[in-house]
Amino acid sequence: MQEQTDSIASVLTRAEQAHGAVFHYVGGDDADWASFYADFLVNHSPLPAMLATPPTRGHLTAALIELGQRYETEKPDMTWEDFSAPGLVARFGPLV
Repeated sequence: MQEQTDSIASVLTRAEQAHGAVFHYVGGDDADWASFYADFLVNHSPLPAMLATPPTRGHLTAALIELGQRYETEKPDMTWEDFSAPGLVARFGPLV
């Protein structure tokens, strides 16, 4: 399971990099960041194949918002990607 969450965290990092590249031109602010991430992850990454139940864009957007809020509240000593990967596996199921 750790290998799977590490792989998902890496995919989340790629989404963050893509988001940063796109939104650099508008000062980096994006109140709707989760929609960008979800679109990127569902349509341009291996994430759907990495989970037992491939998420829809809407379900993934909601999960990312929830995980982002939990991350801000809990302030764990880890990156957002490392924090969020297990949450995505818990929500959408691990590959067997």
